[in-house]
Amino acid sequence: AHLLQAPSEPPETPGADARVAEAFKAVGVRTRNMDEKFLSFLPRLMFCSLRPEWLDRSRMREILKRDAFESMPTHILMAYRAAMLLRGLCLVLHENVSVAE
Repeated sequence: AHLLQAPSEPPETPGADARVAEAFKAVGVRTRNMDEKFLSFLPRLMFCSLRPEWLDRSRMREILKRDAFESMPTHILMAYRAAMLLRGLCLVLHENVSVAE
């Protein structure tokens, strides 16, 4: 539940990145460097409404170069797939929805 609650906080809120990263770690996600910026960005991208600044290629490249996944539990992958299907359908209908909110 925390993984879906934490990303709904605005990213500019003090301490929000740390709370999102901790929630992602708590469900069993492991990365090479356990980088907080990487671990806070990916759940937002997976479960929140899309923001134009998140899709900026240079910003995306910079964040994704910081770290790499080593393991992600199957239940998180399935939740992510379900969220992507729902969000994709909503985007076709011109609605930018958040699964986390």
